Amino acid sequence: MELRHKIPGPSLIFKPKTESGKIADKPTLWRPATLSLIILLAALLIGVLLTDTSTLSFTDENLNSAERVQAFIIGAVAVIALFFISQSILALYLYLTVKIFRHFSSYRELLSLAFFVSIPVSLAELLKVSSPLFTSKENISALSSYIGGSPILQGMIAPLEIFNIWSLVILTIGLHQLTKLKTFKVLFIVAGLVIWDSLTSTGTAYITDLFSEPK
Repeated sequence: MELRHKIPGPSLIFKPKTESGKIADKPTLWRPATLSLIILLAALLIGVLLTDTSTLSFTDENLNSAERVQAFIIGAVAVIALFFISQSILALYLYLTVKIFRHFSSYRELLSLAFFVSIPVSLAELLKVSSPLFTSKENISALSSYIGGSPILQGMIAPLEIFNIWSLVILTIGLHQLTKLKTFKVLFIVAGLVIWDSLTSTGTAYITDLFSEPK
C-alpha cells in the first residue's frame, strides 16, 4: 500500500508537510477528535481536582466528592459540545474562504484538518490548567504572562502563545497541501483567524477590565 493512501495519524502535528497530504485520500475525523477530547477532558479533571487551590474553581467553597463528580460531568458535556461546534465553525470558515479563491476541498477534509489543528490547542489548555502545580504564572506558554501592561494589551498579544503558533503552522502547511492554493492566499486565510482571535481576546479583556473597575 502506498504511503499516500494511509490514514493520517497524530504524527501529523509533528510532520504536517509530509502527513497532511494524506487527509485528501483518507480524511479521518475520529482519530484527531478523540485525541483532542481526551486531552481536554484530562485538563477538566485536573481543574476539578484543583478547585481549592487554583483560579479554576467552580465555587468559593471546597467541593466534596459528589460535587466534583457532578462538576466534571457537566463540564465534560460542555467541553465536548463546544469542541465540535468550534471546530465545525473553523472548518466552515476554511471551506468558504477556499471557495472564494476558486479552489475546492471537501468540508470533511477541512474538518479533519481542523481536528488535527485542535490538538496543540488542547495541549495548551492542559498545560494552563495544570500550571498551578509547578508555577505561579497562569499561562506559562503565553507571551502575555511575561509582559505587564493593561488587560487590553495582554488580550491583543494573546495569540502569541507557543501552542497557538504551533497550531497555526500546522494549519498553514496543511491548508497549502490540501488546497494547492498559493502561499500568500493561505497566509491571508490564516491571518483572518489570527486577527479574529486577537480582536475577541482584546474585546473580552476590555469588557472584563471595564466591569472589574471599582465603582
